[in-house]
Amino acid sequence: MELTKVIETIERFAPRSLSDEFVRKTDGYDNSGLILKNSAEVKKILFALDFSEKAVSAAITAGADLIVTHHPAIYRPIKGVSDQTPFGRALLSAVKNGISVYSAHLNLDAAQQGIDAALASIFGKKSQILMPFEGEGAGYGRATEISPTSLINLVKKYKKATGSNRVVYYGNENAVVSRVASFSGGGSGYEELSLALAAGADVMVSADFAHHVIAEAVASGISVIAVTHYSSEIYGLNAFKNFIINHLGGLSAEIFVDEALL
Repeated sequence: MELTKVIETIERFAPRSLSDEFVRKTDGYDNSGLILKNSAEVKKILFALDFSEKAVSAAITAGADLIVTHHPAIYRPIKGVSDQTPFGRALLSAVKNGISVYSAHLNLDAAQQGIDAALASIFGKKSQILMPFEGEGAGYGRATEISPTSLINLVKKYKKATGSNRVVYYGNENAVVSRVASFSGGGSGYEELSLALAAGADVMVSADFAHHVIAEAVASGISVIAVTHYSSEIYGLNAFKNFIINHLGGLSAEIFVDEALL
């Protein structure tokens, strides 16, 4: 299949315009898109959260000629490439082995079938978007209604769904929760906490929490489930892989999971 068709299909469901809107709303930065182009034809795709030596090695082993990452393979401008650094070795290996690299970052976070939506789906089916974007079902942050359960049971549910045991929670483990505010990746700042509180959530799930945000949440009466950045996003990337492959005529694809970061 032509590389251009693969990219067009991905961007039909995760438009680059969502990345632009995300940057405007949060005063952020992104570098989604085609990072490295080798062959114009794609026979197999490897999906990976990060562009790394491990991911490139997995792509070579799998016979993949395209790596689709979530985190941009090149995020900021680089001044040089060296085989003395992990990034340099990964990039040089990809070039040597004819592997192209495409990254879908903030646009995939906010897409209707994207990573943030998939995270919320772990907890329940009915969600309210907390930071709506243009486009049906697009946005960041979800408040999900769930059948009342204990905080510890919600933690166990997350662990089972993601396969990650690196979860820390703050709050009474027996506290009954019924509305979950979730933010994929590092959506654990004051703005996200404010959105969670305004939505009436009794528990907030995200990664990369700073101590002062946790303290503010607990003082405000909301429990916190602090997960790994990796686990909060690899779940959704796998879901998107399955979704997008169905729209690519069943093109062969695998996902690489780095257990060391899960």
